[in-house]
Amino acid sequence: MHNHLEMTDATNNMNQITETAHQWYAKINDTSVTEAEKTAFQVWLNTDPSHREAYAKAEITWRLIDSNAINQRWDTPLEIEQTAKRSKLIRFKRWISTPMGKGISVACSIIVLMISASTSYIQLDDKKNLQHSAIFSSDIRQIKTIELNDGTRVSLAPNSVIQTFYSDQRRLVNLIKGNGFFEVVNDKDWPFVVNANDVNVTVIGTAFDIEKNLNGAQVSVAEGTVELSVASNNRTALLNANQRITVEMGTLGNIKNISSNEIGIWRSGWLIFDNVTLADVAADLSRYSNRQILVADEVKDVLVSGRFSTQEIDSTLVTLTEVFNIEQVEFGMNSIQLQKKSD
Repeated sequence: MHNHLEMTDATNNMNQITETAHQWYAKINDTSVTEAEKTAFQVWLNTDPSHREAYAKAEITWRLIDSNAINQRWDTPLEIEQTAKRSKLIRFKRWISTPMGKGISVACSIIVLMISASTSYIQLDDKKNLQHSAIFSSDIRQIKTIELNDGTRVSLAPNSVIQTFYSDQRRLVNLIKGNGFFEVVNDKDWPFVVNANDVNVTVIGTAFDIEKNLNGAQVSVAEGTVELSVASNNRTALLNANQRITVEMGTLGNIKNISSNEIGIWRSGWLIFDNVTLADVAADLSRYSNRQILVADEVKDVLVSGRFSTQEIDSTLVTLTEVFNIEQVEFGMNSIQLQKKSD
């Protein structure tokens, strides 16, 4: 009897965490979300590892739940996401509070867990007629290499998530969060498209690195050529080997020539920043730390340049505080915040 009660309590607690994760997903994806709510969300997220796990499953669930968008349209991942958001976020807050909503949210998370564990595919005999969706993720401080069923190799930086959408027309990948290095198998009749925020990168066969940041993405090409487009304004750019571009709030930056050694250098334990905002730097560093690194509004746009080891995050934080005259303070159980020094 005692063991049964313990299992019941644990199940009820997990159900509550799952429900809270879905509620946070709706709030964070609402255009009316405030900075205070974003901060509260980060605190909740980093209070316990189970919170991060539950939120990741909730995020994936709601990206999959609009099956009509995925199974019938086969548009870009961004268009799928926008279609799903229009239909589901409007009704979400009412739905999640109902008994059925609570039950289904738990069931959906279980289904997503099964999908993630098995990375199963719905396949036809010919890969060109293949339609499937699969999800791959990496843990904090883990670099994970996977091979997609077309032979494309993907290296995921820590705490990163991708979702694949393969049809007979295109191979589509949505970089849900984080950073990925792609070595794409050449097939001129089967384009490979990676989406991050409203940035789409189209290739036939090449190797490139893409990082999703807070308001856009950074793309670096190691081999071949990629075409980059911004969905919100139809702007495009063509990148060749050893070139990099950053897209911020729909604005294309200048194409920069870079050393081949810089591309995907995180795979070797280093991070290189070139005039990157402190907010984006903190997001990168957080993937290699057991603590979430937050940034106060008054210093989030400070520009950072430098090369830092992923094995020495604490030392990197000390360097940042000294160079920019800021301080780090404890913020919740598993978070710190970079902010302006107190007088």
